Amino acid sequence: MIVDCHAHLGEDPVYEKAQSVAQLLARMDRAGVDWAVIQPFARPVDIVAQRRVIADAVAVHPDRFIGLLLVNPWLGAAPAAITRDLRMYACRGVLLDVEANAINLRRKETQAVFEATATAGVPVFLHSDHPLSRISLSLAEQLDAVAPAFATVPIVVRSTIPALGFAARAHGNVYLDVHDEGSHQGPARAVRRYGASRVLFGSNAPTHHPYSRRAVVEAAPLSDGDRAMVLGGTAAALFGLSRG
Repeated sequence: MIVDCHAHLGEDPVYEKAQSVAQLLARMDRAGVDWAVIQPFARPVDIVAQRRVIADAVAVHPDRFIGLLLVNPWLGAAPAAITRDLRMYACRGVLLDVEANAINLRRKETQAVFEATATAGVPVFLHSDHPLSRISLSLAEQLDAVAPAFATVPIVVRSTIPALGFAARAHGNVYLDVHDEGSHQGPARAVRRYGASRVLFGSNAPTHHPYSRRAVVEAAPLSDGDRAMVLGGTAAALFGLSRG
């Protein structure tokens, strides 16, 4: 089973990117990807429309897509409302865009999101545009405070953020998305440091093609078992997917 943990649907007017359901499915098929964890481009202000893009795709292709619920804590995301919206939009995880929404993980508004995911038993994906941005650079310190407070919540972050290793080594609920590792040594390094059960293959499609990102993992010096975990086993465990 191959699972791409990081793919986008919809349109992003800021970076002038777009990807339709048909385009993503074609890319997945070309790369031999069975499932994609899909998220909207978080820039547009209409959060309901962004959620609907994901929900509609999951409704039509429930055997190919796993949806993430975009949440902006500054809009007053109460735990009960998030739990309700996870069901309403058929999502199996929560997406926080830490840059687009200037999110601080320590704030009470964000803590409410983690409370909801702890109750629902779903992971939180933290999306950032660049690993060297000011907000991304502060994530490691924030994670060091938040991860132990919500130890049952898997938190997925990009692997290339500097200093993230300190939080990942200290807290077993921090997972690494290796979509922007520049060479095959990146996934191998992440597995060596944190174990294959916390490393996830992702493409960030349409920015990268799943085929090219999968090739990076395939070329990494990993055991067959570890490679299988990175390419899909870790995501299967996170989302309860059958490997049959």
